[in-house]
Amino acid sequence: FVFFYSFTKRLTWLSHVFLGLGMGLAPVGDWLGIAGQFAIAPVILGLTVVAWGAGFDIIYSLQDLNYDDEVGLFSMPKSLGVRKSLVVSSALHVAAFALLLSLKFILPLGSIYLAGLAIVGLILIHQHRIVKPDDLSKLNFAFFNMNAYLSIGLFVFTLIDVLK
Repeated sequence: FVFFYSFTKRLTWLSHVFLGLGMGLAPVGDWLGIAGQFAIAPVILGLTVVAWGAGFDIIYSLQDLNYDDEVGLFSMPKSLGVRKSLVVSSALHVAAFALLLSLKFILPLGSIYLAGLAIVGLILIHQHRIVKPDDLSKLNFAFFNMNAYLSIGLFVFTLIDVLK
């Protein structure tokens, strides 16, 4: 599924969502493979990955705007412009955060998970504050570093909460 992501850039400006969808299938498939039964939690986690991944890919694609235009590829920044694309990215990250929060009410997660989620929220806010439509100089930091801090932090806080 992810293999076709690069091909979708020739067809639609929604290629970022396609990439997110490709990544979001993993939690659902993993759950089905291990548990052998369907459950709502991995679907929510999969939707979280779709929103999170698409939001980050939109930010990452800002650096390819000129290239996409030159070779005729589609992207959200090329189709909607930088400002609107950043708004969509922010909305996707708000959705991802809300989905992560909803897991608290479905799974036996406690206060340590919520503390980690609060940090995730702060990281997302910071990321969207440092990438501005008229100043993309911190784009790589926002994409690579913030994504790494967020994912590792969420994993560590969730693991500690589950093992406590």
